[in-house]
Amino acid sequence: MRRSLALSLAVLLTAVSGSAIAGTLKNLTHQPPDGAIVTMLMTDGTVLAQGYGETDWYKLTPDNTGSYVNGTWKQIASLPSGYSPDAMAESVLADGRLIIAGGEYNFDQFSFTNISAIYDPLTNKWTDVTPAKAPKFIGDSPATVAADGRFLVGEKFEKRVFAFDPKTMGWSELQSQNKHDFNAEEGWELLPDGSILTVDVKAHPLSERYLPSAGKWVDAGSTVVDLRGPQNCCGNCIPYGPKNKCYDPPGETGAAIAAGRHRENARGGGRAYRRCP
Repeated sequence: MRRSLALSLAVLLTAVSGSAIAGTLKNLTHQPPDGAIVTMLMTDGTVLAQGYGETDWYKLTPDNTGSYVNGTWKQIASLPSGYSPDAMAESVLADGRLIIAGGEYNFDQFSFTNISAIYDPLTNKWTDVTPAKAPKFIGDSPATVAADGRFLVGEKFEKRVFAFDPKTMGWSELQSQNKHDFNAEEGWELLPDGSILTVDVKAHPLSERYLPSAGKWVDAGSTVVDLRGPQNCCGNCIPYGPKNKCYDPPGETGAAIAAGRHRENARGGGRAYRRCP
């Protein structure tokens, strides 16, 4: 349940000394032409940004000194017809492509869609990779790239885990045993040992780790304090699906958890902004 706000895009410059991190923010000399909802750092050092039109995307290329502050923007290919998502799952794959899956909104309407697309920067082309059968509801599901390169997504209203294989361009369901609660409104963080950490939202203040090789979740202890954002600003029921099932949002967490010295980059998959219909 998140919605980005209209903020000027800025660059965070960090200076690391031991375990301390200090930084400053600088506005870009050239702001994104249509704002920026989601920004993703690509493997070639460029940054892709979803514009406020939601179907339009732009690429920020740093200057010849590597400075993003003085970088330049160029519009890239727009999303496939029928797909205008907000609040979706997204990750940069190891092969340099960007995948986005689902959307809590499609064309600014609640949808929890499972429409998905993958962008290839070499061809400047989006390809539809919507799962044929399941997961049926992705919305703003938690997601991450596993150690083996697959894109893992949790089905929003269930405990099920699905994987997109960038080599075969196909989806498959993975085993997901012993999860505390459903996947909705959580964030997933890949840890150095290949497991995936999440802070439970519905089963707060518990946390747990997913072991892809075993297909099961193991308890990771209590967070002690409640790390969720505010619960359900929009009433007690958001209808979804052809049978108008009711979804009562249990709050949400951010995109990632800092685990020791392991930190996630600016994945958009848990921005703590909220919009009511």
